[in-house]
Amino acid sequence: MPKGYFLSAHRSPANPEKRNAYLALAAPAIEKSKGKILASTNIVDAHENGVAEQTVLVEFDSLEKAKTFYYELLKLLLNMRFDSKSLIQKNKSNSVHILKRTPLGAGLFSNYMLILEHLFLYPDNEYFVDWKNFKTFYNEKNSILGTKNAFEYYWQQPFESNLKHIYKKRNYY
Repeated sequence: MPKGYFLSAHRSPANPEKRNAYLALAAPAIEKSKGKILASTNIVDAHENGVAEQTVLVEFDSLEKAKTFYYELLKLLLNMRFDSKSLIQKNKSNSVHILKRTPLGAGLFSNYMLILEHLFLYPDNEYFVDWKNFKTFYNEKNSILGTKNAFEYYWQQPFESNLKHIYKKRNYY
């Protein structure tokens, strides 16, 4: 059976306290999933707009085990990260929650997972993702598919509206 791999490539140095807290969760999860760390280094020869920062490669017996490791670790992090009472204010009439990523964020799917976390934790709220006014690494100078909102290059908004209408006519958080 083919092996499965988990690759973590960072775009900037991690906060040492946060990195240690993450490692305290990740190491036992890797062990539990019978993963083997093949590489963990900040000595990187980066090419093609790559960033020479910490990179970790973990090998698993199968792709399924690598996925299981990732989702179990994500669940641990979600449970630790959020105080669900203070994450988002309660929905009020005529209100929309603007989801943004500041600072620029990380990888595309890291940004996307942040949005999914909100949708998962508070499915009754109305959300609109604003990656036009709150830039990410993925914004382009010119419109793509008729928009400058980088989120809309890839996905549909979770709530049907447009930024102009929301910022002019709705309450937003």
